[in-house]
Amino acid sequence: MSDLIKQIFASGQKIAIAITGGGSPGIAELMQNGGASSTILEVVVPYSQAALVEYLHGNAPAKFCSEEAAFQMAKAAYRRAAAIVNPATWVHKVDHIAGIGLTCSLMKEGERAGRVHRAFGAVCVAGREEYIATEFTVQADPEFAHDRKTEEIMAGCLLVYLVARAASLHPEWQSIPNCLGFNLALPRLTEAIHDRSFV
Repeated sequence: MSDLIKQIFASGQKIAIAITGGGSPGIAELMQNGGASSTILEVVVPYSQAALVEYLHGNAPAKFCSEEAAFQMAKAAYRRAAAIVNPATWVHKVDHIAGIGLTCSLMKEGERAGRVHRAFGAVCVAGREEYIATEFTVQADPEFAHDRKTEEIMAGCLLVYLVARAASLHPEWQSIPNCLGFNLALPRLTEAIHDRSFV
């Protein structure tokens, strides 16, 4: 188990996760280590658009791979975490819980030329939203070209990064692959923090 995963599990945070479009290697990295249940309350994968709309209680985002979709997923996951930890008071803010949303648009067979591959993530904790996004741009140079598996690993690294942030940890973004045993460079992140009510 990596030191980062140990720190996440020792944080005392309780986290619910929702992902769509990619990021499953991050779930595997978290779940293959003993002690995951001390931190991870649940993981849901509403993979089709219909499933995601149902998870969001009928509130379909304008774009399914977008900042807003990630926020909506993180908010829904936060509410699930609150309901699991304290069902009697789920409408109120509960300390030490977080919701994470990750939505991805990764490489696929037969895609149009110039299609940009993206991942949008969001973390919701009491009174704070963190928006974290990245683009997996396919380079013209074959040496730097990505395949689907590589992009899945990148999205998985983003998920672990989101979980670390939810646990009030601040790992260096480019260190995440090495922490998880992967050897690859990650694309640039865009990050922002919003202090606003979302419950």
